[in-house]
Amino acid sequence: MAARRGGRSYTTSRDTRLLNQKLWYRRYCVAHPRGELRADHGEGMASMSTVIQVEPTDALVDQPVAVRLQGLPPGGRVVVTAEARLGTEPPWRSQAEFLADDSGTVDLTRHCPQSGSYEGMDPMGLFWSMLPEPGAASLVDLYSTLCPISIDLTAEIEGRAVAHRSLRRLVTSPDLVRTPVREDGLVATLFHPASGGPHAGIIVLGGSEGGLVETQGGRKGDRLLFLPHGQGKSGT
Repeated sequence: MAARRGGRSYTTSRDTRLLNQKLWYRRYCVAHPRGELRADHGEGMASMSTVIQVEPTDALVDQPVAVRLQGLPPGGRVVVTAEARLGTEPPWRSQAEFLADDSGTVDLTRHCPQSGSYEGMDPMGLFWSMLPEPGAASLVDLYSTLCPISIDLTAEIEGRAVAHRSLRRLVTSPDLVRTPVREDGLVATLFHPASGGPHAGIIVLGGSEGGLVETQGGRKGDRLLFLPHGQGKSGT
């Protein structure tokens, strides 16, 4: 609101932030056919889009990633949703609302959510706070495959999607070679680096879930031999 001091009117910082948002929406914001926001500065001028930046886009499941949104209305609110799914089943989902800074940026490594699935500053909060939707795959099923896990990030302003980005969480390192072992009654799987060495040797035993579980360490730079839990050639 406007106020007067010494015979002169001035505006508060809140008024300035609201004014910036109005100018951003009314003058520059137009819907982009691909679901982005584009700032229309006139014919022949470059456009500015709301984008989600992820670094790196392919990372191991225990490796942190940096998520940053740019091109947002300064001081505006944006809801970021993360979804991970297995095949066509319902997803695991998390969601958080952020307040963009004066440059129109939300950086998950620096900014805390205003509300949502987690609290406080946590670069990986959107990932670990996911909860399953009804009918979604169990966490064991989600991580029992050696295939990369796809995660979709979506940014929404006032219920409208303005940016989208996909990334992959790798269960095993692409630098490892997987070799099934079936010799003299031994049922196992060996993971080892494609080159280099020497490398340490580690034996990984399955737990009470039974069977041959290969996803509990196939991302290390060592030689790993996975053995099933139980007796017999089948590992049962």
